[in-house]
Amino acid sequence: DSPMAVPHVLHAEGIHSGLARPNIAPAMAADTQPRHGAQGASPRVRTLQASGDPNVAREVVSDQLDRFTHQLLPPLIARFLEKHWRAALMRVHVIEGEHSQSWSDLLGSTEDLVWSVLPKTDEESRKKLFVLLPGLLRRLHAGLESLGLPAAEEDAFFAELAKLHVTALHPEPQAPSPVHP
Repeated sequence: DSPMAVPHVLHAEGIHSGLARPNIAPAMAADTQPRHGAQGASPRVRTLQASGDPNVAREVVSDQLDRFTHQLLPPLIARFLEKHWRAALMRVHVIEGEHSQSWSDLLGSTEDLVWSVLPKTDEESRKKLFVLLPGLLRRLHAGLESLGLPAAEEDAFFAELAKLHVTALHPEPQAPSPVHP
Protein backbone atom coordinates (compact mmCIF):
# COMPACT_ATOMS: atom_id res chain seq x y z
CA ASP A 1 0.00 0.00 0.00
CA SER A 2 1.20 3.50 -0.81
CA PRO A 3 1.28 6.27 1.80
CA MET A 4 -1.68 7.85 -0.01
CA ALA A 5 -3.80 4.81 0.90
CA VAL A 6 -4.00 6.10 4.49
CA PRO A 7 -7.25 8.04 4.93
CA HIS A 8 -6.77 11.62 3.77
CA VAL A 9 -8.43 12.90 6.95
CA LEU A 10 -5.46 11.74 8.99
CA HIS A 11 -3.00 13.41 6.64
CA ALA A 12 -4.82 16.76 6.52
CA GLU A 13 -5.28 16.91 10.29
CA GLY A 14 -1.67 15.86 10.78
CA ILE A 15 -0.41 18.60 8.51
CA HIS A 16 -2.45 21.21 10.37
CA SER A 17 -1.59 19.91 13.84
CA GLY A 18 2.09 19.68 12.93
CA LEU A 19 2.12 23.42 12.30
CA ALA A 20 1.12 24.71 15.70
CA ARG A 21 1.79 28.42 16.07
CA PRO A 22 4.91 28.26 18.27
CA ASN A 23 6.77 26.24 15.63
CA ILE A 24 6.10 28.59 12.72
CA ALA A 25 8.98 30.60 11.31
CA PRO A 26 8.14 34.30 11.50
CA ALA A 27 9.40 35.17 8.03
CA MET A 28 7.44 34.63 4.87
CA ALA A 29 8.26 31.19 3.52
CA ALA A 30 10.74 31.05 0.68
CA ASP A 31 9.09 27.94 -0.72
CA THR A 32 7.02 29.83 -3.28
CA GLN A 33 7.98 31.05 -6.68
CA PRO A 34 7.14 34.62 -7.65
CA ARG A 35 3.95 34.18 -9.57
CA HIS A 36 1.59 37.04 -9.91
CA GLY A 37 2.53 40.67 -9.46
CA ALA A 38 0.14 42.86 -11.37
CA GLN A 39 -0.89 40.19 -13.88
CA GLY A 40 -4.59 39.55 -13.76
CA ALA A 41 -5.25 43.16 -12.82
CA SER A 42 -7.65 45.22 -14.87
CA PRO A 43 -6.02 47.58 -17.39
CA ARG A 44 -7.06 50.58 -15.28
CA VAL A 45 -5.43 49.20 -12.14
CA ARG A 46 -2.38 47.89 -14.01
CA THR A 47 -1.50 51.49 -14.91
CA LEU A 48 -1.36 52.49 -11.26
CA GLN A 49 2.10 52.52 -9.80
CA ALA A 50 2.92 51.67 -6.20
CA SER A 51 3.37 55.08 -4.65
CA GLY A 52 2.79 54.36 -0.99
CA ASP A 53 -0.65 55.86 -1.51
CA PRO A 54 -3.31 53.92 0.44
CA ASN A 55 -5.94 54.89 -2.15
CA VAL A 56 -3.88 53.28 -4.91
CA ALA A 57 -3.28 50.23 -2.73
CA ARG A 58 -7.01 49.96 -2.00
CA GLU A 59 -7.81 49.95 -5.74
CA VAL A 60 -5.14 47.37 -6.59
CA VAL A 61 -6.03 45.08 -3.67
CA SER A 62 -9.75 45.25 -4.48
CA ASP A 63 -8.99 44.43 -8.09
CA GLN A 64 -6.93 41.39 -7.07
CA LEU A 65 -9.48 40.08 -4.55
CA ASP A 66 -12.32 40.59 -7.04
CA ARG A 67 -10.78 37.78 -9.10
CA PHE A 68 -12.11 35.32 -6.51
CA THR A 69 -15.66 36.65 -6.18
CA HIS A 70 -16.90 34.47 -9.03
CA GLN A 71 -16.06 31.35 -7.03
CA LEU A 72 -18.37 29.98 -4.40
CA LEU A 73 -16.07 30.37 -1.40
CA PRO A 74 -16.77 28.93 2.03
CA PRO A 75 -17.90 31.77 4.31
CA LEU A 76 -14.77 31.34 6.46
CA ILE A 77 -12.52 32.02 3.47
CA ALA A 78 -14.60 34.92 2.15
CA ARG A 79 -14.53 36.58 5.60
CA PHE A 80 -10.81 35.87 6.01
CA LEU A 81 -9.95 37.44 2.66
CA GLU A 82 -12.07 40.50 3.34
CA LYS A 83 -11.30 41.06 7.01
CA HIS A 84 -7.66 40.00 7.37
CA TRP A 85 -5.94 39.20 4.10
CA ARG A 86 -7.05 42.47 2.52
CA ALA A 87 -5.16 44.26 5.30
CA ALA A 88 -2.03 42.18 4.69
CA LEU A 89 -2.19 42.93 0.97
CA MET A 90 -2.77 46.64 1.62
CA ARG A 91 0.17 46.82 3.99
CA VAL A 92 2.60 45.16 1.58
CA HIS A 93 1.37 47.21 -1.37
CA VAL A 94 1.83 50.50 0.49
CA ILE A 95 5.21 49.60 1.98
CA GLU A 96 6.85 47.51 -0.75
CA GLY A 97 4.75 47.95 -3.87
CA GLU A 98 3.18 45.57 -6.34
CA HIS A 99 6.48 44.58 -7.92
CA SER A 100 7.91 43.23 -4.67
CA GLN A 101 8.50 39.60 -3.81
CA SER A 102 6.26 39.97 -0.75
CA TRP A 103 3.37 41.13 -2.95
CA SER A 104 3.85 38.19 -5.31
CA ASP A 105 4.02 35.81 -2.36
CA LEU A 106 0.80 37.14 -0.83
CA LEU A 107 -1.07 36.91 -4.12
CA GLY A 108 0.23 33.37 -4.60
CA SER A 109 -0.88 32.49 -1.08
CA THR A 110 -4.32 33.93 -1.82
CA GLU A 111 -4.69 31.75 -4.91
CA ASP A 112 -3.33 28.72 -3.07
CA LEU A 113 -5.72 29.26 -0.15
CA VAL A 114 -8.76 29.51 -2.42
CA TRP A 115 -7.67 26.44 -4.41
CA SER A 116 -6.94 24.46 -1.23
CA VAL A 117 -10.56 24.56 -0.03
CA LEU A 118 -12.14 23.64 -3.36
CA PRO A 119 -13.23 19.99 -3.76
CA LYS A 120 -10.43 17.60 -4.74
CA THR A 121 -12.02 14.92 -6.89
CA ASP A 122 -8.92 13.17 -8.21
CA GLU A 123 -5.82 11.68 -6.65
CA GLU A 124 -3.50 14.16 -8.37
CA SER A 125 -5.30 17.13 -6.79
CA ARG A 126 -5.21 15.45 -3.38
CA LYS A 127 -1.48 14.85 -3.66
CA LYS A 128 -0.94 18.44 -4.76
CA LEU A 129 -2.85 19.65 -1.70
CA PHE A 130 -0.63 17.63 0.66
CA VAL A 131 2.48 19.09 -0.95
CA LEU A 132 1.03 22.62 -0.84
CA LEU A 133 -0.39 22.68 2.70
CA PRO A 134 2.73 22.96 4.88
CA GLY A 135 4.10 25.98 3.00
CA LEU A 136 0.69 27.59 2.64
CA LEU A 137 -0.02 27.28 6.35
CA ARG A 138 3.38 28.78 7.21
CA ARG A 139 2.72 31.71 4.87
CA LEU A 140 -0.76 32.28 6.29
CA HIS A 141 0.56 32.18 9.86
CA ALA A 142 3.33 34.64 8.98
CA GLY A 143 0.90 36.99 7.23
CA LEU A 144 -1.49 36.99 10.17
CA GLU A 145 1.35 37.38 12.64
CA SER A 146 2.49 40.50 10.80
CA LEU A 147 -1.00 41.97 11.31
CA GLY A 148 -0.97 41.24 15.03
CA LEU A 149 -4.09 39.07 14.93
CA PRO A 150 -4.93 37.81 18.44
CA ALA A 151 -3.71 34.23 18.95
CA ALA A 152 -7.18 32.95 19.89
CA GLU A 153 -8.67 34.33 16.66
CA GLU A 154 -5.82 32.93 14.61
CA ASP A 155 -6.13 29.51 16.26
CA ALA A 156 -9.89 29.45 15.64
CA PHE A 157 -9.34 30.30 11.97
CA PHE A 158 -6.81 27.50 11.48
CA ALA A 159 -9.04 24.98 13.29
CA GLU A 160 -11.88 25.78 10.87
CA LEU A 161 -9.50 25.80 7.91
CA ALA A 162 -8.39 22.27 8.82
CA LYS A 163 -12.04 21.17 8.61
CA LEU A 164 -12.37 22.80 5.18
CA HIS A 165 -9.28 20.94 3.98
CA VAL A 166 -10.71 17.63 5.18
CA THR A 167 -13.97 18.44 3.39
CA ALA A 168 -12.05 19.38 0.23
CA LEU A 169 -10.36 15.98 0.29
CA HIS A 170 -13.66 14.17 0.75
CA PRO A 171 -16.23 16.20 -1.20
CA GLU A 172 -19.81 15.09 -0.87
CA PRO A 173 -20.90 13.30 -4.02
CA GLN A 174 -23.56 15.17 -5.90
CA ALA A 175 -26.93 13.58 -5.27
CA PRO A 176 -28.67 12.50 -8.45
CA SER A 177 -31.63 14.64 -9.39
CA PRO A 178 -34.92 13.00 -8.49
CA VAL A 179 -36.66 11.54 -11.49
CA HIS A 180 -40.35 12.34 -11.62
CA PRO A 181 -42.50 10.12 -13.78
